Amino acid sequence: MDNKLIQAVRDTTLDVFQTMVSMDPVPDEPIHGDKAPLNGGISGIVGIAGKVKGTITIHFDKKMAAKVASNILEEDIEEINEDVEDAVGEIANMVAGGAKTKLFKSGIAFDISIPAVIAGEDYTMETKMDGEAALLPFTVGKEKFFVEVSLQR
Repeated sequence: MDNKLIQAVRDTTLDVFQTMVSMDPVPDEPIHGDKAPLNGGISGIVGIAGKVKGTITIHFDKKMAAKVASNILEEDIEEINEDVEDAVGEIANMVAGGAKTKLFKSGIAFDISIPAVIAGEDYTMETKMDGEAALLPFTVGKEKFFVEVSLQR
């Protein structure tokens, strides 16, 4: 997977969380592989198409998603609701859009779709495309969240 893309997504995630969510996530080493070992919670997905094709997905457990939405909306939210889903979709959109802007300057152009959000108790996400994936873990306090980049070959 292109390290420029991984770096752009990582840097944009940090920027978005520091400026929009008022959180300072600490990035961990990327995990490369075919499938993210994640299930349940809430995920925001943005499709990418152009010189690169695939998805950028942000995954939260319920507790972290509620904290993110609480910080964005400046109100106390404890359960997954429409506001949390909107916040997760918007975070996914900002991460994909920021990465797009950073990569355009280095000649890697792509378009992004509107975000989709999936939430539930028991779901597993699996990308059904022939390609590669990287999972970028981040830690905020004792909580973790993940940004997944999946690309088609």
